[in-house]
Amino acid sequence: MKTKSYKSLFVLLLLSGAMIFSLTQCKKVGTSDWPDPNPETLNELKIAVYDGAQGDPLSNLTVSVIYPDGIMQEFESENGRLSIEGDQVGNYVITASKSGYLASSSIVNLDETAEGIVGVTKENFYLSKLGNMQMVDISGASFSIESDFNQSPVLTFPEGAVSSSTGVTVTYIPTPAKFGDFVVKGERAIQSGFSFSPDLTFATDAKPTLQVPVTIPSVVNGDAPFLLGSFNEDTQEWEIIEGVLNSDRTMATFEMPHFSIWYTFTGYRLVKEEVWAPYELSGQSETCSEGACGTYVYAINFSSFVYDLYNDTYDVDIKVVDTRCIGPRYMYAQQLFTRCKLHNYKVYNYTGEFIEQLNNFPQEMFNWKVEETYCHHQGWGG
Repeated sequence: MKTKSYKSLFVLLLLSGAMIFSLTQCKKVGTSDWPDPNPETLNELKIAVYDGAQGDPLSNLTVSVIYPDGIMQEFESENGRLSIEGDQVGNYVITASKSGYLASSSIVNLDETAEGIVGVTKENFYLSKLGNMQMVDISGASFSIESDFNQSPVLTFPEGAVSSSTGVTVTYIPTPAKFGDFVVKGERAIQSGFSFSPDLTFATDAKPTLQVPVTIPSVVNGDAPFLLGSFNEDTQEWEIIEGVLNSDRTMATFEMPHFSIWYTFTGYRLVKEEVWAPYELSGQSETCSEGACGTYVYAINFSSFVYDLYNDTYDVDIKVVDTRCIGPRYMYAQQLFTRCKLHNYKVYNYTGEFIEQLNNFPQEMFNWKVEETYCHHQGWGG
């Protein structure tokens, strides 16, 4: 692990009906089904890194964390998972990187928790394999981009787009929605994206064009435009390009003013409201002095409108899960109560008209609290 001072917090952020299940179980100390008891910290930050194409956990990677006080630490992870104490309130800048993959960064804000409450925040990363470099010369070029579309996206350079022979790499970023991760960034529901390198800016009369297949039902049906956007972390605003659609609205063409990271999405805006779900009993002691373990699950089904924002071939739920063990404490029985943060969205179309409200999208932000009862006198023993 490496530690050093890091002053700048400007990092590019990549990216993406309710059923509550409270599973109440407790196992004796030493049972491998449950994790070891967690230390009682203000916050716990759990990081997991997956392959963006298959969703499998990645191994042998690096995670760097810039804490709110500006100190940076680097961690090597063999299994793609990492837990750190979030005992500072504020922004944590987290970057996951692995050789052969596009690095991904995220800014996670941890709030102060009330006395007696342990906060757990999970951050998932989906890393994409780097695309192959293609050479582009002054006369122009055209090449396809490897992706999970049935028809490959195509990037075309007109004559004079580059002033000399240049190596260009385009990395496709699949939508995290296929893994049940509903990502809204700057009021836009992210579908998929493209990372272009190196950083290039093009003349108005020599812009490359990007052709992207359209698979979003609301765009194909004519209910929404198909957009390409680059997000500015400093201003928290999008630079947006509207695609020119072919006659059957299955292919969009965009003129690229510059290279950076660009995401596709529809013309719908989703305005967020944050609330907390009510506390649910998630675990309790089976016998006096034994401690307690609990699992909390909150899940919702994709609504028909959410399918319209993505691809109607995805058939997944949005679900958050966390497990925690406490104790044991001699002569006391314990109960675990858990809740998660929820996002509600007011949806507006591209003309600004209110369409509908989407409620109860669970976030991987949990609060755990414990209630203890003296139990020795009740005949439980100890």
